[in-house]
Amino acid sequence: MNILKSEEIATLNDKGVGAVRLEKYKGTNIKTNYKCSICGKDWLVKPANVWHNKQKGHQRCVRGYIDPNLYINSIINNCNILSINGIKNGHYYLDVQCVLCHKKKSISSSAILKCGGGCCRKEVYNTIDIEQLFKQFYRNHNTNCIQKELTTELSIEEYKALILRPCEYPDCDSIPYIKEENGIWSVKVNGVDRKDNTKSYLKTNIGTLCYHHNLIKSDYKAKDLISWSKYLRD
Repeated sequence: MNILKSEEIATLNDKGVGAVRLEKYKGTNIKTNYKCSICGKDWLVKPANVWHNKQKGHQRCVRGYIDPNLYINSIINNCNILSINGIKNGHYYLDVQCVLCHKKKSISSSAILKCGGGCCRKEVYNTIDIEQLFKQFYRNHNTNCIQKELTTELSIEEYKALILRPCEYPDCDSIPYIKEENGIWSVKVNGVDRKDNTKSYLKTNIGTLCYHHNLIKSDYKAKDLISWSKYLRD
């Protein structure tokens, strides 16, 4: 009876998933150099992850990979793929035309795979996604609270109402909207801001700001911003 050694078993497992290992097998859970089948660069990963997930390359490469030979002159997520522009970090960059606004641009394959696609990829959703969109926004809000060790008093209905309000910064023209045209939904929302960043998302401590003004405010308190505005004015 021929008993296989660990190296031989590992080699068989590699061949089974189409992975290329670049160094001697050191153990199931010991990171080992493989060759990424997409970008061709070294890839340090546990063999167990390769075999279990049947992964053939870096996660970023696998997520962003589109074989252009299969999709030239076809439409993916509102992108009409016209031609190959080049390859960078394992991602194809393709020349596409947005079917919504008809603008042409070069875009990475990973961006095409995101919801929306085209030039309008950050605001466009299909009719199935729109039903779950605000639930996802609310889940992201709760995840953010957990990561920052904060609490929130907002229900999903209250959160939705806040992000659909205009930005409270004076003279800001960031107006949220939900609109549908020819079966395509466009969505724009603002963010929920803590007026005092030392406190949680309490109903007495929240307001609505657009991304731009939320970024400017950062971790300043209201009285700090008043002082800054006086300084700039004088």
